[in-house]
Amino acid sequence: MRKQLVYALFVILAVGSAGLPARALPRARTLTILYFNDIHGHLEPWKPDAKSEATIGGIARIASLVERVRKQNRSRGRATILLQGGDVLQGTPLSAVYQGEPDIECFNLMGVDAMVIGNHEFDFGQSNIAKLVERAKFPILSANVFRTDGRPYARASTVIEKGGLRIGVLGLTTSETPRTTFPTNVEGLTFDDPIQVAKYAIPVLEPHCDLVVALTHLGVPDDRRLASSVPGIDVIVGGHTHAKLPNPERVGNTVIVQAQDYGRYLGRLDLRVDADGKVTTEHSELIPIDGTIPESKATLDTVARYSGKLKERLSMFVGTTNVLLDGHRPTVRSQETTLGNLMADLARNAAHTDIALINSGSLRASILPGKVTFGDILTTLPFNTVVLSVKLPGKTIREMLSMSASFKPEDQIGGFLQVSGVRFVIENGQAKEIFVGDEPLEDSRIYSVALPDFLLVGGDGYSMIAPATIERIDTGIVLTGLLVEHFRNRGIISAQIEGRIVRR
Repeated sequence: MRKQLVYALFVILAVGSAGLPARALPRARTLTILYFNDIHGHLEPWKPDAKSEATIGGIARIASLVERVRKQNRSRGRATILLQGGDVLQGTPLSAVYQGEPDIECFNLMGVDAMVIGNHEFDFGQSNIAKLVERAKFPILSANVFRTDGRPYARASTVIEKGGLRIGVLGLTTSETPRTTFPTNVEGLTFDDPIQVAKYAIPVLEPHCDLVVALTHLGVPDDRRLASSVPGIDVIVGGHTHAKLPNPERVGNTVIVQAQDYGRYLGRLDLRVDADGKVTTEHSELIPIDGTIPESKATLDTVARYSGKLKERLSMFVGTTNVLLDGHRPTVRSQETTLGNLMADLARNAAHTDIALINSGSLRASILPGKVTFGDILTTLPFNTVVLSVKLPGKTIREMLSMSASFKPEDQIGGFLQVSGVRFVIENGQAKEIFVGDEPLEDSRIYSVALPDFLLVGGDGYSMIAPATIERIDTGIVLTGLLVEHFRNRGIISAQIEGRIVRR
């Protein structure tokens, strides 16, 4: 009951501060919701694959397109709001070094109306989030994150007034966050069930608004559950699962949208809100962000100012690869890849262990064939991941591999393991025929294992590691530095698929 009162009071304060009466539309109104999510530091245009000459994405292109839509809508008497669905951080050198500062500056220039806190916003710690909130000229929301003393961690909701419409926006963050970042990053926080929080918050918000939007970083499956469980939500603008929804999904009276990732698209949803409160979808699309869209000068200048500071360091040549080092999210999180094999081998050799197990979520991008720069490596390995050497019984290793095997390829779970020194078969979601070297894995035998420090603290749900650890050595080796050193020593890198992980 105490938590229920906190939820309700938190939303009442957000609504009350706007001084808004109850819902009462004198006539039908129209609204365009523009949205993007999971940009992960991709402020600059980028090439989607090795064969592409043209670039896609780029925040300056998105900003230009947003302004074009706003201008067209103003001439037609249509309101426009711009929403950001979380995970601004992690994925590029610009993000790794500046930790969201240029992103928020660009969002201010673009006129973002609200943003939800994503799980990767915690990767640089709570103090960094506080700095971003202070810099932002728009609310950064999350209704279901609380301090352990019960106080709200962030602003829960906001009411945006545009074109005679009052749009209530409630922010919700995935409760998986403690599993996807270091425990110290979320120390003193609890992540409540977002659906239960919404059940208390929406009825408080709804009477004061003409339209209710849940701005979520939960992923499409949880967005569907939210829509079916909580009445009163007109639109869910989502993120987290990097889903491309060219057509909105409808669950009951709720419309669900998401715009994939990395600034590939700007989502557009055109709505009509009748005087009786009925909400109708008039048009929807994902607009590709490519070279046909001009760049906003103010936003471009902002990105250039930050990227210019990095240019000399990031352009430093470190070596060459004659193969694609595949860190593409759908492949590295579902199967053996060249990049996964290389990084697992490097960790095992550096730590002098029998086995290496690397969570694929630590590998954030591919390295294309040809010359490789420090910037390429930092894009692929943006985390300060330290390699640990631990001793574990074979039973625990079997449990880890079984957990990895249970992840469905289509879910692209970052806990899927890339391996070295071990091979196994995935069949019906189970790990079978596990061999260490040329011998079958023995449950009672003790093996030395190289793994990221993130896994030892229970990251990606691997809570079985720490209790079973017999011995631990902090090698002090960082994966990023390990790869840089390997390139410099070898000059030219090759890696191949070896049948370490076989699906049947």
